Amino acid sequence: MLKTVLILKRETSNSVKIDTKMLPGLAGFLLKINVDIAHNIDRNIFVMQRDISSSYSQQQVDTFYSVASVGEMEWIPINDPDPNESNFFRIDSIELMFESKKDLEDSWKKISSEVFTLAESNDLSINTEPDLIASYPPDATSLYYGETIDLPDESDILNLSTIEFYSDGFNKVDTFSGENYFTVAVPIYTSNKNIFIDNVLALSNQNDITLVNKYGASIVYKIYTTKEKISSGTHIITFK
Repeated sequence: MLKTVLILKRETSNSVKIDTKMLPGLAGFLLKINVDIAHNIDRNIFVMQRDISSSYSQQQVDTFYSVASVGEMEWIPINDPDPNESNFFRIDSIELMFESKKDLEDSWKKISSEVFTLAESNDLSINTEPDLIASYPPDATSLYYGETIDLPDESDILNLSTIEFYSDGFNKVDTFSGENYFTVAVPIYTSNKNIFIDNVLALSNQNDITLVNKYGASIVYKIYTTKEKISSGTHIITFK
């Protein structure tokens, strides 16, 4: 499974004296944070807001706004804002000034918590799997099942029994001849599953095949065929 990794590097000062025209002689505590390692995610996670200091100077002022959300990572640009969209942009390091050490540490904890939330949310976004299939009409993506030869082709699959496909699989009681293998065919975009016979896992071969359904649509299916012939008699067949 893919995993998001974000490692921050922080630097702090005991005291910094700022000597500017706007903030003469201001003493404060400096916090520098940069993304040292980013795995499975873009390293530019800090959202900045760009404004103009005054209508007279027209000097640009960039202010730390927040840690980005997963959605903001997609649309907020890097390094400079898109003037046609907003005044926000993303960077991979920030410098913040605080009046006290306590304020610095409180901010560090808040930022760390937001970065952890971003990593968790990104894990969910990159580790998705289908859990619901909606087909219109419902039988356009039928689930095919039954006895076949060991290497079924398109016609073999289309001749099997069908049920409306549900992504959570199926459980059936059926009677078999004992001469062939058991096969299940499901749309390729579904998560991987297994065949169980009488609640025992049946090892199966898997391959892909393109089926043209009764509506003329070409859909790629995953084919699961047991490695051993199914014995004759009545069995509980589970596909999950």
